[in-house]
Amino acid sequence: MPFWAAAKTTALPCAPPAGPTRRCAPLFARTFSLQCFGGFRLFRRGVPRRLSNRKAAELLAYLACCSGGPCGKPKLARLLWPNVFPEQARDSLYKICRYLRRQQAAGDVPLLRISRGEISLDLTDCVTDVALFDRCLAARDDPQRWREGVALYRGALLEDDGFAWAVPWEAYYENGLLELLHRLVADAERTQHVRQADYYRKLLRFWRPGRASAL
Repeated sequence: MPFWAAAKTTALPCAPPAGPTRRCAPLFARTFSLQCFGGFRLFRRGVPRRLSNRKAAELLAYLACCSGGPCGKPKLARLLWPNVFPEQARDSLYKICRYLRRQQAAGDVPLLRISRGEISLDLTDCVTDVALFDRCLAARDDPQRWREGVALYRGALLEDDGFAWAVPWEAYYENGLLELLHRLVADAERTQHVRQADYYRKLLRFWRPGRASAL
């Protein structure tokens, strides 16, 4: 199985003692789901789908991180093939689009809208974990949404996929996770749920050793 299509698991601390849920049901509420946390994975109706083309997976991952786009073709060509001549990069992007159109015709990938100068991901029937996480992070005074955001975070953004453009986003979402965990610790302490507060402190130590020392 290609490394960018393989399932990945992370040995998290044991489940919270009471109250918090770890459900991620909204991620599978539509036909297609794109997961970027912990490595890229594509699902159709909750079933993993494999892509035989690594660059096609990278293109879908980038569009997912851009909230679907649209993204200019010249920019995409530079990002996906940074070390080749522009003409060769554009030709490679054309081949990837042709590959994805075939997969789309077979119903194996979400709808891409490809115009003369741009490519976008149609999110009408597709949901991404990064978009759901963003909504959880933006929620204020809503511990349930914060817990859902933590549950979505299966690992670092596009972990081990080797996409150089993802590094700034990886740091952003790592900080977002820490923010959610700090909120949950504070909420558990405020409501005097000692075991829950301890659980989220353990998660802080798990994801970033040494970052929870101030708690």
